[in-house]
Amino acid sequence: MTRGKSWVNWRGGLLVLAVSIITFVWAILPIWLNGIRGGYDPNFHMGRIMALADGIRAGHFPNPIGYRYLQGMGYGVGFFYGNFWLYPAAFFVAQGAAVGQVYTVLLCVLVAGAMLSIGLTTVIMTKNLGAAAVAIPAYVLNYYNVSVLFGRAAIGEAMALIWMPLVVIGAYAVWQGWRYDWWLLGGSMVALLVSHLLSFVIAVIFLLLLLLVSLPRMVKRPRMVWHWLLAGIFGAGLGAAFLLPLVEQFMVQTYKNTALDSAGRPLILGSPINIVSAITPWIAQVQGATGSFLLLAGAAAVISAIVGWPSRPSGFIWTLIIVAVPIGLLVYSPAFVAAIYHVSPGIAVFQASWRFNTVLIPLLTVIIADWTARVGQRWLPLGLIVLNLLVYYPAFQNTLYFVHTRTASARWVAYSISMGEYLPAAFSKHYAPWTTPADILQEEPGITLTRVDADHMIVIADQAWSGREVTVPKIYYAGYHYAVDQNGSHRSAGVVRKGEKGLGIARLPAYSGTATVVITYRSTAAAKADFLVSGLTAVIGGAVPLLLVYHKHRRR
Repeated sequence: MTRGKSWVNWRGGLLVLAVSIITFVWAILPIWLNGIRGGYDPNFHMGRIMALADGIRAGHFPNPIGYRYLQGMGYGVGFFYGNFWLYPAAFFVAQGAAVGQVYTVLLCVLVAGAMLSIGLTTVIMTKNLGAAAVAIPAYVLNYYNVSVLFGRAAIGEAMALIWMPLVVIGAYAVWQGWRYDWWLLGGSMVALLVSHLLSFVIAVIFLLLLLLVSLPRMVKRPRMVWHWLLAGIFGAGLGAAFLLPLVEQFMVQTYKNTALDSAGRPLILGSPINIVSAITPWIAQVQGATGSFLLLAGAAAVISAIVGWPSRPSGFIWTLIIVAVPIGLLVYSPAFVAAIYHVSPGIAVFQASWRFNTVLIPLLTVIIADWTARVGQRWLPLGLIVLNLLVYYPAFQNTLYFVHTRTASARWVAYSISMGEYLPAAFSKHYAPWTTPADILQEEPGITLTRVDADHMIVIADQAWSGREVTVPKIYYAGYHYAVDQNGSHRSAGVVRKGEKGLGIARLPAYSGTATVVITYRSTAAAKADFLVSGLTAVIGGAVPLLLVYHKHRRR
């Protein structure tokens, strides 16, 4: 990367420290002053933490299905939403800590993680602490981030904002030809995968665009192709434990489509942000806006790059600028989003195009930091920092107002399924999302539910069900098994099959009197193999760099 005067000294260090403290305090201030209001996101994620805590208490790992959801019918959110980074929070809840307090602390930790991530990224790429001092508040104190952290309290995207800068630095490492670039890029993508699936897909789109723009460089440096492939292989192997069970569940059934409005129109088509509201800090901005400072300072940095003042940026920064253009259009251009949807309707899965801010914000931040480093004057970072803090205040106030008006959703809903994204489509067609096991069993006289816990569900079937198929009051996911006992002796066992209404089906043997049916979940053979692949990849991926370093030092 092109850089101007280096500002890596004690003054720069003090500036970064002071700015970091101010940024952190201001970022968490609304959370500590006002607490976490209700709504889809905090209820949903607190439910995930509580479900993991239930599994920890029962000694289960992994925990893809929360058994308490829907009063015992279970919800397989863990198949689709990575739980890896939530286990520490779930551990504290399992020890008796209040989930709301743990969630509040977790949001603060995520703020610190995002600051550290963008700080390291800009220091590595610019070798300039002044640039890092600009990047940290720009990345955290913007309209989108404050709406994620406080307005929505959405830890999925907050986690993604930690790992996305490391994906950028991983791509930079491949561009520069670092020895362990594959390890950095592949590992960062896996960390993102188990944080927020949609942001992972957005990162994949970013990397594909980056590859497309980088083709001329790869033609001149064929070694880059191998490094991209190696990063992909390493990431796929490391993430197999989550990615492949996800694919397996999608192969056995379809799930509820939450990407359409009540009229059947894709939500994403109406989601692009008005650019005037986005760049004007003193008027009411809508949810999803990037932040006026990032847009205005980013535009200034791009103009500076075009005119070559004070110098032209590196090829990698030019590549990021080019890639940022279509990503920005996805956030702000209804016509562009409609055109992309016409070509690729699958983009509707994102529900809102402003989700692409998770990659647009780190790109703009890095571009601004590079500009700061190339100018090399101390007045620029100081001026940009002050400007960012001033511009952030209206966004801060707007978000406070938004949260205080959310009285209708300011309530705690235990084990919330949010919009029911991970319910089988067949179940959503035949049943309401608040359906309970008792409701299901009303359709099957002679079946009695006796117990539901983290280990199993137990139902009693009377004589009328001898030799027949019975509907299990469990949301169907691949991995459920059943065993039939009578008078304390084992009669038969089998795999729960998918029913027409999105519930499980078990065939009972012939018996007299009553039979006890025990339903349990076990990791599928494919899921166990995937965990083995991830474990071997982690061992090999960790051992290879260490062995290479050892061999290098031994030769000396």
